[in-house]
Amino acid sequence: MTPVQGNTENLILVGDVGGTNVRLGLADRSASGKITIEKFANVPGDSVPDLDTAIAGYLKAVNVTPKNVALALAGPIKNNTVVLTNRPWTVSGPDLAAKIGAETIKLYNDFEAMARSIPELEVDDFDVLNSGKVVENTPILVAGPGTGFGMAFLVPVPGQMYRHWKVIASEGGHVAFTPQNQIECEILHILQQDHEFVSLELVCSGKGLDELHKAVCKRQGQTYNRMEPGAIHEAASAGDPVCLEVCEVRAAAIMCSIGDMALTGGTRSGVILAGGVTSRLMEFINTPKAMKRYFNRGLRSPYMESIPMRHLHKPSAALYGAAALFLDEIYDY
Repeated sequence: MTPVQGNTENLILVGDVGGTNVRLGLADRSASGKITIEKFANVPGDSVPDLDTAIAGYLKAVNVTPKNVALALAGPIKNNTVVLTNRPWTVSGPDLAAKIGAETIKLYNDFEAMARSIPELEVDDFDVLNSGKVVENTPILVAGPGTGFGMAFLVPVPGQMYRHWKVIASEGGHVAFTPQNQIECEILHILQQDHEFVSLELVCSGKGLDELHKAVCKRQGQTYNRMEPGAIHEAASAGDPVCLEVCEVRAAAIMCSIGDMALTGGTRSGVILAGGVTSRLMEFINTPKAMKRYFNRGLRSPYMESIPMRHLHKPSAALYGAAALFLDEIYDY
């Protein structure tokens, strides 16, 4: 990666720190208000011992010492410190600032940043799953599984130049898995033998894939042999009954839960499906069978059909959101 040229004073180091990857970049905002990201880099989490090492290597490569840092992290933030949910790292804003020479570091929940990114992105960063019709001054739901399962709401705040949105972070991925048919009830019963509480995240997320795969094998009377996620998806596409059931159960549970959250939150400005697992499962999600689990709400089914739904496929989206949250907080627009 080549060093940054020109004035770097206004650049913000932004990061998206999840259970699998550390994504980094340098953000700026133009006079028109548009956020830009340059020098995007993806560092596999397993390749570094801690976040400090990942950031230090990146800053050395771009030859920048930023005054301001905004990081989106997979875990609840408390006192500018976070213990990552799916990686054994503790990140302290003040400690990290001292190590890299930054003046200000702000930490944000990763799905909070993902949600805040939505107004900053381009039309081409999304695939339309349901056209619907936007109802102005209503929330947007941003949700989906990656290593974990994230959810956040984007609420409109009228009357300001740039700060149009407020994000309400959520731990909705940890709600109970609620089966809707006989197969799912059997899977729940099997999972309950080893887990006192079976969460949505356990069934849908990357970290729960092995447990779900085991449960489906047991339900079908098959021997369990661990498979990588990509191999499961490939086998499912080829019609393997175990892998197909794994993918269809995940897709159905994702769409059912997102439908519940959209209905609960009144998110008539839209639903955004996000997360790495969501993208990999899209061939199973964007089907009449899975979409029915989202739309089917009895008397309120027409309400659900009116809500626009899009799939976010931009890997660096949370970096834009972290920058926007930082600018919202630091500057009074």
